[in-house]
Amino acid sequence: MDLHLSIKSSTQKPPSEGVARTRKRYKVADVHFHPTNYVQQGTDPVLLLAAMDELKIMYTTLSPIPTNVLARGCGNHDHDYDHNYDHAHDDYNPATGYPTNEANYYISSSHIKKNIVNIDSTTYQSNLEKDAPLYYNPGVDADTATRYRQLNEEQKKRFDPMITGLVLGDLRCSEDLLRKLSNNPGVFTGVGEITIHKEWVEKKVPVEHQANLNDRSAGIKGLMRTCGVIGMPVVLHCDVDVMLNRVEGVPAYFEPIKAFLADPLCVNTKIIWAHAGGLGKYSTISDGHLERLRQILESKAHSHVYFDLSWDTVAKQLLRKSQLDIVDDESRVQAFCKLLSDYPDRFLFGSDSLSPNTTAIWGATADLYAKVFNIIGKDVSKAIRYGNYERLIVSARPVVRAYERYCLPYAMILADMRQDNDVPDAVKAAIQRAVQDGIEVGLSLRAHEFEKKPIPPEIVNMQKHLMKVDELRLIATSVLEMSKPKPWETNLAFKTNYLNKLPGSKL
Repeated sequence: MDLHLSIKSSTQKPPSEGVARTRKRYKVADVHFHPTNYVQQGTDPVLLLAAMDELKIMYTTLSPIPTNVLARGCGNHDHDYDHNYDHAHDDYNPATGYPTNEANYYISSSHIKKNIVNIDSTTYQSNLEKDAPLYYNPGVDADTATRYRQLNEEQKKRFDPMITGLVLGDLRCSEDLLRKLSNNPGVFTGVGEITIHKEWVEKKVPVEHQANLNDRSAGIKGLMRTCGVIGMPVVLHCDVDVMLNRVEGVPAYFEPIKAFLADPLCVNTKIIWAHAGGLGKYSTISDGHLERLRQILESKAHSHVYFDLSWDTVAKQLLRKSQLDIVDDESRVQAFCKLLSDYPDRFLFGSDSLSPNTTAIWGATADLYAKVFNIIGKDVSKAIRYGNYERLIVSARPVVRAYERYCLPYAMILADMRQDNDVPDAVKAAIQRAVQDGIEVGLSLRAHEFEKKPIPPEIVNMQKHLMKVDELRLIATSVLEMSKPKPWETNLAFKTNYLNKLPGSKL
């Protein structure tokens, strides 16, 4: 028996206190939505549609949380059921309907999670120690693909599945991305939300699994370059500041993330810096934040960088003097509206709703921005609410599909080819050259299809000598029978067009 939970309309007061429900909801596209929580509980896309219609959400990303709370020893119980601990674990048997009731969020104390915006180092450290650690769950993307494929073709147009289950400290994370695309053709649009720095979370994941902006950036820079080639936009979380021991002046991570975004490996990828440039409940706004965003927006080196406005906590910081205030500050509202109006093509709406169970929760961020959407004028409002989503996300769909069609089969040959076998180095080099030619031809065909660019004569000539994918895969990945001729010896096209052209090849 399948058990499905749907989001139902709620008559309760919206979670953003002090915000009246708008009489007329504004149409939006949600670039930052998590259908599942930190233990992969959530709602199937087909069951999200009714709530999306009520909230006037045209499109939404499907960005599963890629880190799971480790269930055993999930520490800080707000209710005293420690005395039932052994009994509860004796009863645990999800196969017969007895799941665990352990924590499903990375901060188990509901008091801290909901109410505390400033926290002292002692409380922070004590909660870290008794809360459970987190671990990467690369399987979340396969789950997203399975649920997405249950939709009919019209329903699929409302969703953009995003890849999140990537271990960013791994230099092979780009190959993992390719494998997820190969295993799930026709599904994914982009990558993210993926995270570089996130206070609390980064203290609970093994450090070597993570990326940072200093000595563990190679993997994620390579991933940015890979996404640029494929045409996948990236939603990137990076706190702009540290949570504890903040100092006056420029926030701790602003200059490093600014340099990262301008890196040559990143500049050909559309990157959406989440939460209005790294704001959060603990990575809070500081004086001069809008001016620092303007620096990036005015910089030619950052013309590929965008910002999402996700999370009701972020909206409160942008519009109010304090997250705890319930009334907007007019001077802040006007300054924010001025920035949006000056750069209407660089901001996207997002909710950052996490596995919501009511429309009130999912709609809370949009409710907070209702005044802003009215002030900034019709054209700017449309661009930020859904126009930029259509331009960056929806338009990426066919581009990614074309990469899958023209290029991915070749790229996967190298991803699958073992480096520790008895294939001669000269043969491996020839295989790599043949793969690169196949991808280069594919990228040119894609540009011809979408950008109406003519196919250069050298590409036409290369295409004539291109190895067939199946033949090249046979050469690269076969189990060899040593007493028989090798596949690279019997394939005349491979020998003639690649192997024999290698300088110094004696095969």
